[in-house]
Amino acid sequence: MKEEKEYREIDGLMYMVSEEDNGIIITSYDGISPEVQVPEFIDELPVVGTGFASFCENHNLESVILPENMKFLAPWAFIDCIGLTSVTFGSNLESIGASSFAQCMMIENIVIPKKVTEIDVEMFMNCTSLSGISIPEGVTTIMKFAFKECTALTNLDIPNSIRWIDDMAFTGCKALENVSYRGENYSYNAVTDTLQEEFFHAIKWYNIHL
Repeated sequence: MKEEKEYREIDGLMYMVSEEDNGIIITSYDGISPEVQVPEFIDELPVVGTGFASFCENHNLESVILPENMKFLAPWAFIDCIGLTSVTFGSNLESIGASSFAQCMMIENIVIPKKVTEIDVEMFMNCTSLSGISIPEGVTTIMKFAFKECTALTNLDIPNSIRWIDDMAFTGCKALENVSYRGENYSYNAVTDTLQEEFFHAIKWYNIHL
């Protein structure tokens, strides 16, 4: 018989020990502070990730600082945190799950860590205040609806490492007008064929560097 997982709490953060992930997983936040700094270690173990929907629909949350030890955010981590304005990632973050920041309508700027290789499905969907996004060299894939309805996004700089942009990744980004891509090493239908208006609906193209 499988043992039940033991959940504990510190400063409003619910967590569990994951032997599979060799560390602590944050499962939810029930605190009252709008500013959360997730610790590097709990019970002398590194905080390595979040569980599914761990901060989901926390309308009181305004800012989050994630630890250097954290390697992954599970899907729906911060979905519908409508008051969230600031997120600071640790440099060792490797994976951000689908819809992690969907409907976080107050976030204005995001800097994606350098170890992340994929911008997952609906990751920033309906982030209507998002006007700045830094996509690092090393990201290879932007999935469907990743930036859907990011209506404040005006500029997009696509790194050389991109190999695939899914259709409708930027659908509804009505203010997006300046898209640049400086790379030369891309595969067929990965960049040139997907940087077309039929995949980026309602966008006015102003300046594309290919």
